[in-house]
Amino acid sequence: VEGLTYSGIAGENLTGKLNRFVSLNSSLEIVLAAENAVPIGTLFEEGPLGAAVSVQCGGIAKVIVDTTVSTPGTLVSVGASGGAKPVGSTGVAGVALAAGAANVVIPVLFVPSAKS
Repeated sequence: VEGLTYSGIAGENLTGKLNRFVSLNSSLEIVLAAENAVPIGTLFEEGPLGAAVSVQCGGIAKVIVDTTVSTPGTLVSVGASGGAKPVGSTGVAGVALAAGAANVVIPVLFVPSAKS
C-alpha cells in the first residue's frame, strides 16, 4: 500500500520475522525492534541480512503476539521478540483490535508514540 509502506535493506537476518515490529539502526537499515522501543512499523516482506525488505508503517497491521493480549482495545508495545505485548510503562506502538495468545497474529492499529 503506497504511503503506508517503506522499503529498505535488512540490517540483520529478518527471515522468519514477518509481522514483528521493526526499527532503523544507526545505518538506517531495518532491524527487529528492541523491547519497549518505538518501532517504525511491522515487517511486511522478510529477508536475510543485506536483502531488500518492506515495512508496513501505518494503518492496521498484522502483528504476532509476544505476551497474551486479553482484550481488544488494549494498548500494545514492543515485546522481547519484536511482537506485541500489553503496554506497561513504555511507549505505545498501537491498539490491539483483537485478543490473542502468544505466537498468534492479531490486527493492530499502528499508532506509535514519540517516546519510549
